[in-house]
Amino acid sequence: MRVTFFIQMWGRWPDRLAAALWASDLVWLPSHIGIKGNELADSLANTATAKPDIDVNIGLELSEARHIVTKWQHFWNHETTGSHYRSLEKTVSTKVKYLHPSRHTEVIITKLRLGKCCINAYLHQIDKHQDGLCQHCYKPETVTHFLTECCNNATCSAVRAKIYYYINKSKVIKLKKNNNNSNKNSKKNLM
Repeated sequence: MRVTFFIQMWGRWPDRLAAALWASDLVWLPSHIGIKGNELADSLANTATAKPDIDVNIGLELSEARHIVTKWQHFWNHETTGSHYRSLEKTVSTKVKYLHPSRHTEVIITKLRLGKCCINAYLHQIDKHQDGLCQHCYKPETVTHFLTECCNNATCSAVRAKIYYYINKSKVIKLKKNNNNSNKNSKKNLM
């Protein structure tokens, strides 16, 4: 446990602790003497006290982690860059956003989520495209435009069709699983 915990506990209950100590008899018991494991523990503890710094990482206390996430969220909300990704992810998180067995697919999805892919708006940001507009409808060619808005581009339409296919396929699979589970439950109820 950390020192701050003991300081907090002492600050909360000084009267109770003092009363408990006053009413108690303190007796020293030489518990480490002659017991091999305890002797080793005592030796290691004494060695540790001689070190100038703590070199064991014990992680963060929950309150420290919450403070860090709150601070991170504040910076995330007020940052001037990353608006594309912020529109997808409103809150910060340490969770992995997307995993796929194919590393190639994972990279493509991550680039699309970050808006850092070969789409004209991004290419314009890095001075690789003159205006960042879609060559078919002359609107800014962002990831959102490419995937959901542009009706004039055959590539966009093909990508959109494939996305809708996979979305519907996953809904059908979930629906089948739910139906199978409800069928099993209804059979159990009949028995």
